Amino acid sequence: MAFAAQNETPEAVLFSDGHGIIKEMMYTEFEAVLDSYVGLEDFADQEVKAAYVQINKYLKVSRVVLFLISFDDDGLAARDWNVPLRSLAADASSGPDLGGGPIRLACRSHCTAKWHQEALWDPEMRPGRNDLVDIQEAITRNKLSLSYEEEPVEEPPVLQAAAVVSVQQATAPAVDSAKLEQEITARVEKKFEQARRTKLARLLKQQRLRIATLNTKRKDEVELLIRAHRLELQAHEQESDTVRQELEQMRVVNARLNQQIKDLTEDYQNSTTALESKLASLETDERYNADSIKRQYEYEMASKIDAATTELNERLEQRNVELYYKKESERRLKEQLEDVRQEKSELLKEDAEGFLTRVSKAGIVFVAFHPGAGHINISLDDIPVYLDNSTDYVAKKCYVSEEHYIAWLKHYDEPKCHYETEGGPCGVRLEKVEMPAQFKPGESDCCPKHRS
Repeated sequence: MAFAAQNETPEAVLFSDGHGIIKEMMYTEFEAVLDSYVGLEDFADQEVKAAYVQINKYLKVSRVVLFLISFDDDGLAARDWNVPLRSLAADASSGPDLGGGPIRLACRSHCTAKWHQEALWDPEMRPGRNDLVDIQEAITRNKLSLSYEEEPVEEPPVLQAAAVVSVQQATAPAVDSAKLEQEITARVEKKFEQARRTKLARLLKQQRLRIATLNTKRKDEVELLIRAHRLELQAHEQESDTVRQELEQMRVVNARLNQQIKDLTEDYQNSTTALESKLASLETDERYNADSIKRQYEYEMASKIDAATTELNERLEQRNVELYYKKESERRLKEQLEDVRQEKSELLKEDAEGFLTRVSKAGIVFVAFHPGAGHINISLDDIPVYLDNSTDYVAKKCYVSEEHYIAWLKHYDEPKCHYETEGGPCGVRLEKVEMPAQFKPGESDCCPKHRS
């Protein structure tokens, strides 16, 4: 594919699977993918690493932006994807030399727009073969059929020095040859020293980039471990709360049953006392049969116990039915509430969809700042959810509950001990916890004296 204009910089997009470049296309083709005119079935339901590159006339990479992009089940690009590749490339920082001088590189560790860092990725900067080298080799293979010029070959400094010697000897034969040779040698050494320093500076920049990418990778791994630990801890806490609630309910039921048994025992003892008194008064009366009275008493007591047991079972069954209907009612109410929220979200989306779509296509990013979460990119589909409950939306971004985030925000705004004493809150100044996930209610917002 030839250049559209002589001074136009060729732009391409390359896709990587982590082991090498697997697909290449011109930027115009990539724009068709973003507009959903073309789908990439090979990347269906995946988040893919990609690189936006600008290429000079000698077929050398001059600018690189490493970004992430997701595709749906049909291979269409995510509609909420909105990364200004050309803008990031224009503001990119200096990177390693890929053969045409130091490139300009924008990646997760080197990004001037902090709110776009999550949409970028860091290259593997191991010596020898790495992601940037794979990109340059793919461009060099020129599968996109780009037109280019042959890069001019510079003459070695030694040859240049020899030429200078011959010229000066021809123009000034009377000059001392030893002095002239020393001067030329000094110039050549100075040029080599300058080249060595330039190469050393480029190596230092490359090592700094590698260190930055390794630090970012280590930070991401630590965050994943912390997140997994936090989710596991929350699951254990929820399970513990459930067990405690069930245990408390069993204690209440057990207390009621013990009280009923106690009442039945007292009735039994009272009836036994009355019977013994009655038998004592009838011992002299031959008309009454002691065995008959005893059987009648046992029958009466058995009837009372059966009646009491039946009543208890009926109460328990009634309680279970009430609990079932209560849960069913709560479920229906939650479904109705969710339907209302969905209808509200759809209405808001229908009213603002045209305007927001134009704004999104114009390259404008919806960014909101919240303590603990920083600058948050809000997709077009998430705007109704954010407007409905921004606190819950931000709490989910921080991987905590809404109540947890509100408690942390109170501590963040006023880092003091909130323990209530007889004279009011304790008020001792505390060290501020910067991240909601690291905040522990009852500990982070209390001084050591009042921690639970």
